[in-house]
Amino acid sequence: MILSRNNIFYLLMVIIILLLSSIIILSPYIYRKLTLSYTYCNSYGSVDPILGWELKKNAKSCLIFQNYLNGEIFFDTKIYTNKYGFRSEEESNNDADIAIIGDSWVFGYGANYNETVPYNLSKKINKNIYNLGVPNYSSAQVYLHLQKNLNFIDPKLVIYISGMYLRSICKKEELNFILEPCFWYDATTNEAKLELPKKNIVFESYKKNIYPSGALTAGYNFWNYVIFIKTREIFNTLSNYIKFNILKIEPKRRLFTEIELSKIRLKEIELFKSLTKENNFKFIFIDPYGFYLDEIKDSYKFNKDQNLNDVIVLNKDSFFFSTNWWYKNIDVKKNELTNNGSIKNDGHWTGEAMQIISDEIYKELIKFNLI
Repeated sequence: MILSRNNIFYLLMVIIILLLSSIIILSPYIYRKLTLSYTYCNSYGSVDPILGWELKKNAKSCLIFQNYLNGEIFFDTKIYTNKYGFRSEEESNNDADIAIIGDSWVFGYGANYNETVPYNLSKKINKNIYNLGVPNYSSAQVYLHLQKNLNFIDPKLVIYISGMYLRSICKKEELNFILEPCFWYDATTNEAKLELPKKNIVFESYKKNIYPSGALTAGYNFWNYVIFIKTREIFNTLSNYIKFNILKIEPKRRLFTEIELSKIRLKEIELFKSLTKENNFKFIFIDPYGFYLDEIKDSYKFNKDQNLNDVIVLNKDSFFFSTNWWYKNIDVKKNELTNNGSIKNDGHWTGEAMQIISDEIYKELIKFNLI
């Protein structure tokens, strides 16, 4: 079949329009990749059927955040994990009596290990400390991650830097599809419950290039990410724009009542209390954002007007709840800190800010004779 000149012209016009459209659509993503680019030496995360994902054991990697256009490097860090899959110093497999649990803020995302809260605190008290922080973990994942690893470690004190419970919540109708554990509110019993992913669903989702939230913060294959994940993200963005902005379709919102959220927060506290009792260690639940104050006051009979800006004991000198607002200390010193204590264009704590936080935790440990 021989195409006429007109057909060739129309075909070329269609190709040009498609190319221009692709350039227009992709240019913001390309620009962002060039100016705010995270680069990994290799992946240091692995699939887990319950947690969704976890850190690899004995991993060696790096994480760099930079602007390729002007050459600015926001951070350039090395990452090592120990025999348990906890972030650690290079080739360090020392056991410890203290563990700090949490998400990327405990892990020290964007910082070398000798800048993290666990490292700074360990140097102040001259004791080894396990760093159980995992980037983007929810409170449900933090709890189950600790529970799982208590089969291998025997801490005498666990310090929990909380604040990520909103990542843990889900609705009853979502339970068959979750890729990481979550809390949901059961109206029939008026209580929150912890739900785990269904059998094999996490492994099957990985095969389809669908990952639990946060899994890619531990590295990924670039081309796999661009072809399967970024393409899907762009398509979903365009689809949502057409539906919500052009067709004016009302989006479905995941709304949670304050009763649901309160029951979920209380469930989290109770789970950690039970784990503390079962394993005979002391536990500090640090609530720097003040999310859990109402649950503490309601459930443990504290006066509604009582100021809880100090550590309070909930369970016979073994379970401590703290609302230590160390951010005030960072705020006071922010003019002395690089970028006010946060990594430029990223937001995680800098080493300077983490030093302040470890100092504040140290003061609490001394005050209550926990070290």
